[in-house]
Amino acid sequence: MESAGRTTTNILWVVIAIGSIAILLSLLNPEKTWAVTLLMGATGILALAAVVVWYTMHDQTYIADEVSLGLNAYMTIVGGILGILGAGMYKLIGSVTNQWAPL
Repeated sequence: MESAGRTTTNILWVVIAIGSIAILLSLLNPEKTWAVTLLMGATGILALAAVVVWYTMHDQTYIADEVSLGLNAYMTIVGGILGILGAGMYKLIGSVTNQWAPL
């Protein structure tokens, strides 16, 4: 049986990869705001899904590990929410800058 920690780690590696692609895309091609918004939203949703997987999978976790698991889960939740909010802010900034761009 797959452990909750390993599955969560795999999901978080995907989150890191998607977030890195979003950052690179925003730096290399700032006109692609829709793609960055989509990738940032997906990053946030996957980070929150990782926490759900973490706590719903059956795992033989020692009591001493519960403290570190909880702190990491809180950081992942905050990161996921910031990713989703970042997607909305990036879209807002893109619409404002496009409004003031010269024709």
